[in-house]
Amino acid sequence: MVQGRLNEKTKWRYVYVPQEVFEQVRGNSVEELARACTPALAQLIKEAASPQLTLTFAPVEEQRAADQLKVFIDPRRLEALPSRYRRALEHAVALFQFHEKKSAVSFAPVFQPLLGPIDDAAQAVLITRLSPDVPPEATPQKDFFEPDVSTAKKSSVDFLKERARSLKRLLVHRSPLMPTGLLLDCLKYASKDTEPLPGVFTSVRSRLAGLAKTDLTELLDTFYLFRNTYVARAKEELTDVETTRRGLKTWVVTLLALHDAAG
Repeated sequence: MVQGRLNEKTKWRYVYVPQEVFEQVRGNSVEELARACTPALAQLIKEAASPQLTLTFAPVEEQRAADQLKVFIDPRRLEALPSRYRRALEHAVALFQFHEKKSAVSFAPVFQPLLGPIDDAAQAVLITRLSPDVPPEATPQKDFFEPDVSTAKKSSVDFLKERARSLKRLLVHRSPLMPTGLLLDCLKYASKDTEPLPGVFTSVRSRLAGLAKTDLTELLDTFYLFRNTYVARAKEELTDVETTRRGLKTWVVTLLALHDAAG
């Protein structure tokens, strides 16, 4: 039960957090971080009040942050990404750097900034590749998204119908449900050699067959296993630094691959 709540009497203050202090703090509380940053704020005020002095720490911190990012992504690739993706990557790497020197912490929050961008990029792949085949008129559109799937295995019929409905939500109404999982299922379907089903499934097979032959399916499988184990459903606690480092690299590569596939 919550014992209290914030009100108009709550006092807030800004804290100046230099990168080197941020990395050296071992505790997990905001209070400890604020205490560690107090000397740096005093020095900042002193230097700002002295016209003879030049603030040289900002470029140093920027370079340090850039060096940290290089471990996970080439700077040229980072610069070419949309601003939302760049910010998410910078945030995720900063969280990792903050947590990696601490003990008994969960690394799951490191991946939160990338969940939205990865879903967004997966959605863009499906829209870019499948939208040209969607009929504009209501009647043929209904046939397109409700094809006869009776020739499929009985155990797969309900699943296929649900996937077709999800594709309609995305391609027609732009209201996706779990677009990364939807793309993964579409890639797996497109890679099969069985006789294709009609309607939207024919489109999935023809438009995604080439992409299904790349390593994107494996990347998404790895992403989903990690996500469901440590981040979304949190079946296990993520406390190992190296597991987190490898996972973060995989998530970055997955985001880049999806962005490239969306064209």
